[in-house]
Amino acid sequence: MLSKGIRKVPIATIYRKGVNPEPITNLLTHTSQASQSSSNELKEEPELGVDKLFPCDVLQAHWAAEIMAMCPKWITGVSLNLMQLQIDCPLEYTKPMLLFLRNHQHSFFQQMDMLACYDHIGEPLRFELSYGLRNVMYWNNVRVNTFVDELTHVPSVSDIYGSAECLENRTFDLYGVFFKDHPDLRRVYTDYGFQGHPMRRDFPVTGYTEIRYDDSLRRIVYEPVEMAQELRKFDFLNPWYQDDPRKERQ
Repeated sequence: MLSKGIRKVPIATIYRKGVNPEPITNLLTHTSQASQSSSNELKEEPELGVDKLFPCDVLQAHWAAEIMAMCPKWITGVSLNLMQLQIDCPLEYTKPMLLFLRNHQHSFFQQMDMLACYDHIGEPLRFELSYGLRNVMYWNNVRVNTFVDELTHVPSVSDIYGSAECLENRTFDLYGVFFKDHPDLRRVYTDYGFQGHPMRRDFPVTGYTEIRYDDSLRRIVYEPVEMAQELRKFDFLNPWYQDDPRKERQ
């Protein structure tokens, strides 16, 4: 069980940009000798500026070093923070990496619980995709991250993980990331004929169209967004705060 009151710090980090720290293999050679003495004591790691190291993190670091040794060209970075292992890989190696993590006997990640997307607007590789995998047998989680621009098609992994079919539909609908070889790529959250992708950072908050029920036509009609003039006046007063001093100034 983890000790309380001790802050866990990142270890075994290989950055994607900038100067690289000490390799993870050097870190493991120092920790393997100290781990033989006592598995309950916290280890000293001056190479990466780490003060305290938990035994569970050492185990994760050993496993990460094994994966990096078997797939050196597929992995550009590995980080371990708060028992969460993250693997960075290029887009063309994302699908082979997920297939490897599912079938290898030391990983055996049979479940895909999450496909998160983050919009780095203004960057050449705008979207960051994060595949969240779970291993119930070994009680382990891992994230596989990759970057893609607006025009590149991402290979679908629905043939590897069945849950990816719905997750990729959601990412396509909200962010506009296109997944090739998807069996049924469609919008799942927005309405028919919806313009744009609402989770992009350049999408307006008010949207482009508004809907209302027309009594004469007896149906729902779509119209361009029209902001009422009274909505443009703001007094910034808190209606729940009766003693607001700004009310006396009026």
